[in-house]
Amino acid sequence: MSDAQRDIIDRAIANEGKVSRVDYEQSWMNFRSCIMNRGWTDPKPTAYGGFYAVPSMNEEGMSKTQDEKLVNDLNFCSISENTNTDQLYRTQESNPELSTDSDQLLVNCLIQKKVAPTSYTKEQFSKDWSSGSAPAFFSSAEAQECFTLYQYGVANTQDADSYWKPLG
Repeated sequence: MSDAQRDIIDRAIANEGKVSRVDYEQSWMNFRSCIMNRGWTDPKPTAYGGFYAVPSMNEEGMSKTQDEKLVNDLNFCSISENTNTDQLYRTQESNPELSTDSDQLLVNCLIQKKVAPTSYTKEQFSKDWSSGSAPAFFSSAEAQECFTLYQYGVANTQDADSYWKPLG
């Protein structure tokens, strides 16, 4: 963990365990800087509902060596700069009850955002998720908010032009 992320965690401890919005934003800026300092383009995070995620990637033209380096750099920068801060902030803002049933939390969000019918269940979500042919509503901005919030990696294929191109 970097000194910057450790400082954010220390401030959260002093603030009754709460990560401030400013520190959450800073941790993502630190992550972006780390990636760019390793020779990649700026991975402008996707933002839905006030939460960030690493954008979907277009790895076209990358060699196997470049791809492996990218994976290593993403892991290093995430762990060093924002994983702990991001997890704490998401939890305090979206799961204060500390539920461990992430599928149910996601389904609740989809229903609350009115993109899934109230009859939509965790079992139906699991079936949709593993089928390879997701329902159309998975691509809606509201659904993307839920996926980002609960860290499900669903690319909004309707917005493929916004994919991050690490090589530029």
